[in-house]
Amino acid sequence: TPVQMLKDGAMLVDASLAVRDLNEDYSVDIPESNEYETLGGFLLSSLQRLPSVGDSYSTDKRRFTIASMKGRRILKVRIDSP
Repeated sequence: TPVQMLKDGAMLVDASLAVRDLNEDYSVDIPESNEYETLGGFLLSSLQRLPSVGDSYSTDKRRFTIASMKGRRILKVRIDSP
């Protein structure tokens, strides 16, 4: 499944999931932009560099941490409430 709910309340999400779907289905509140369509794209745009596993980006409502990558591609992202 593209979204796994973790016991600690966080979510583990496929980076290929559309931002719009994530916002609508899970109330994540990622700002929509013409620069990206997916969760991975949002992180690349926000970090403005090639990320590594463990890198994170925070908004007012959520913390996004890169959980796994394959080469230069983000595969999974952990989403926590701050």
